[in-house]
Amino acid sequence: MAGYFVYAFCALGLAGFVPRPRGGGHGWLGARLFTGFSLIPVFLFLVHIIAGVGLLAASYALVVLSALGLVRLVAGWVRVPDTRPPLLHPAFVIFVAAGGVIAVHGGLGYIPYSGDEFSNWIGSAKPIFAGGGFDRARPALIHADYPMGWPLTLVLPAVLAGRFDEGLAAAAPFVMHLALVSLLFDVVCRALEHGLAVPAKRARVLGWLVVLAMLLAEATGKLWPINLLIEPPQVYGLVAMLAIAVAMLQDEGNRTAFAVSMGVIFASQYLMKMAILTFAPVLAVLAVLLAVHGGARVDAGALGTRLRTGLRLGATMLIPGALMVLLWRQTGPPASCLTSPVAVLQPDQMALLLSPEAVDLGRRFTAAVWAYLSTYKAPLTVLAAAGMAWGFTSRRQYGVPLLVVLYAGGYLFALYWYHLTCWSDISAHTLYSIERYTRVPVRLFHAVGLLLVVLRTIDLAASGRFAWLRALFDDRRLFLAAAVTVAVLAAWQVGQVDRTVVDMATRKDQNMYQPLVRIPPDAARIRAMRGNELPPHPRVALIDQEWPVDAWKIANYYAIGTEFGGPLKDFTVIHYLRWETRAGAEHQEVLPAEVLDVLAGVDLVWPVALTDRFRDALAPHIADPKCRDNPTAFFLLPQGRAPLSFTCLGK
Repeated sequence: MAGYFVYAFCALGLAGFVPRPRGGGHGWLGARLFTGFSLIPVFLFLVHIIAGVGLLAASYALVVLSALGLVRLVAGWVRVPDTRPPLLHPAFVIFVAAGGVIAVHGGLGYIPYSGDEFSNWIGSAKPIFAGGGFDRARPALIHADYPMGWPLTLVLPAVLAGRFDEGLAAAAPFVMHLALVSLLFDVVCRALEHGLAVPAKRARVLGWLVVLAMLLAEATGKLWPINLLIEPPQVYGLVAMLAIAVAMLQDEGNRTAFAVSMGVIFASQYLMKMAILTFAPVLAVLAVLLAVHGGARVDAGALGTRLRTGLRLGATMLIPGALMVLLWRQTGPPASCLTSPVAVLQPDQMALLLSPEAVDLGRRFTAAVWAYLSTYKAPLTVLAAAGMAWGFTSRRQYGVPLLVVLYAGGYLFALYWYHLTCWSDISAHTLYSIERYTRVPVRLFHAVGLLLVVLRTIDLAASGRFAWLRALFDDRRLFLAAAVTVAVLAAWQVGQVDRTVVDMATRKDQNMYQPLVRIPPDAARIRAMRGNELPPHPRVALIDQEWPVDAWKIANYYAIGTEFGGPLKDFTVIHYLRWETRAGAEHQEVLPAEVLDVLAGVDLVWPVALTDRFRDALAPHIADPKCRDNPTAFFLLPQGRAPLSFTCLGK
């Protein structure tokens, strides 16, 4: 629960420093709330990593700043009552409902279960906590070349609480998604109130109906994601920027305020994952569209004024992200094609574009992307495509589907190019996480396409060409039906949140493969044996011949220290791969000398999963018959070298 309140408090408080667009949109709380959340990684990056302020001090400074911002936000609501959002705004209702679910379950728990979580994201947040900050943790990070925006966000409540608990970070993507839902709600409500003159209360019910329908379709994924991977925040950031683009193209008087939010979100998204750089050309095109459309304060005949307006808005949106790129590069991340897009644009790599390898990869890549697109929520894709096509027919909104198409095309080409250049050793045989990577632009397509269906329907009703359509928005019976539907869908979402909260703490709905089940309790036992049966910082040889790489990632994660500013590792895991795969090993019935040397040189042998041959070869070195017959139920303590023998400790 503490982490939930920390994220919500900081997002709402920092929203107080975000420029408030004028007119409608409930004071545009959703846009300001999303921008406020986006300021969390930006602040921690600038103050802790760039300015060198300690992580604890930076975290407390963030909380103090959020408190000041909250005072400023509330004061603005008091001073200008029309900007005060209603109590039934999603930002408040969903926050209270989810808080109630958490309270019923006595708090939030979280069990990491995806491989990438252990090597990055929460797997980077934990060593940052143990090291007391980024600099000390950097050597222990598996992906030290990635910007640290998401890990810094995940570690924030743990730093404030003085203890590392994954459950403290579990609410981060949910609060971000809540802010996005609030933004979409504001966009729809403003379109209804200003485009159709629908009364505010009726507009709010219809706004709720739209966002709950989108959540039912999982256009942006589950309301509360079940993991802490980076893809959900990527989707939220992209959809938020496109929703703000909708507002900018329709609301000419608030473009500067919206551009500031856009710039902050873009910068924050870069700190979370560098793939957002493919969105930079989209922002440049948006600036051109805004210049073409002019604005309330722009003389339509003054080309120079239009260009200056476009340049100013474009700079406001792009410069914060460019600054983050430069500052991150100044920290000296390990050089790789992942840290510098320029690294994959060298002349020899450009020459690959027409090579037979590029053609073959293009064929396989296109087939894989199409196979996913044609099967992943196909009805939703068709409806979203209709919304996109319909959007192209609008003078005010044609830019929105254009931006989505530009981004999706650029993103997929970048993904193909990285397969050809950066991941060439992998892509020659297989494609790298195509479904997971493709899901990002697909969900953007779904969410924006559905939003365009709604906005174009409102435009059609406002045009006066179909009186019956306009009458539907005033029909009392349909309004009551919409209200009942909202209540039902809201109750469904509460149930879904409850299910996710339980699943995160237990993983009862997930397929938990054996290392995830066996390693965490084993690691806790090793930690408890330090200073007693084992040295204070033991070296441990892990043997898992079923899931060797995943087991090492998981074991390495649980070996990380749990005290703030304490040891980076409570114990060191020596990863030993299966020896039977070596040439000639299939004829060996005893452990080779090099294997015995490894096992003799550690403080503890940690068998997790053994093949029958390895267990049989190990058996002569174990005296205890119970341990000899089932060594994975024990830890093995090496005794001597010639001959090597083991005593056994029960797990």
